[in-house]
Amino acid sequence: MERLLPVALRGFILEPEWKVIAELSFFYRQLCAKEIAPKRMRELEEEVPVLLCKLEKMFPPGCFNVMQHLIVHLPYEARVGGPVAYRWMYVFERAMHYLRLKVRNKARVEGSIVEACIVQEITNCVSLYFSDHVRTIWKKNPRYNNGGTRVQNDGCTLDVFQHVGNLHGRPIARELSRDELNAARLYILTNCSAVDRFRETFEDEKYASHPNLTSEGLDEMMASEFVEWFEIACKEDPNSDEDLWNLANGCSSRAYSYSSYDVNGFRFRSEISEKNVQG
Repeated sequence: MERLLPVALRGFILEPEWKVIAELSFFYRQLCAKEIAPKRMRELEEEVPVLLCKLEKMFPPGCFNVMQHLIVHLPYEARVGGPVAYRWMYVFERAMHYLRLKVRNKARVEGSIVEACIVQEITNCVSLYFSDHVRTIWKKNPRYNNGGTRVQNDGCTLDVFQHVGNLHGRPIARELSRDELNAARLYILTNCSAVDRFRETFEDEKYASHPNLTSEGLDEMMASEFVEWFEIACKEDPNSDEDLWNLANGCSSRAYSYSSYDVNGFRFRSEISEKNVQG
């Protein structure tokens, strides 16, 4: 309700309606924060009637009853009673729900709950020692692990290229500009552990030549100079292997974009793909 609802609905409903849902989620996020300001709660008391009117424009009147209009009083309750996180009963109600599901013998409720909890703890502990191919509560199948075109590693040993995934959609080729290519190479270099020693050397050189250099200035130098500096430093370093040399030589400016990419159990979609889902 506070964070996931706007993300889940983005692209599936119209933008004005999505903004109202996002505003409602932001209202609950402020209301349920661990620290609240009385001044902000007074502001929410004035804003929540307007928010409720926006919701009434979206949904039919039959959807609204006393529970929907209850949110008008929540900011005042939080201002008087303190943070909501220390007063709500969701945690205990959820725990009681799971305990009721364990009841098998209605004549001996407490005994069946205790026995079921003991069995659950034992099975969860034992499942830690199963083989990797056995799927348990601790070793679940990734959500996105099938379909698409599998990306090949081609034997590269650098850790930044070890997280391969699946491509979806028709590839669209285009030429990257100089700035885009430099940004892509800089991202790879700064996220590769084998390049860490080169980055430390680069920072030491810049701090030595510019004693008053700030962290913001160093970031600007990294963005503009590090890629070319790394090409020279890597070729002059005797400890560099073939993978680092290939990384220093750069890549082609011709890139291929796809509609979505699966990696580590997650699916990443492009902005255009998200808009097409709505259509």
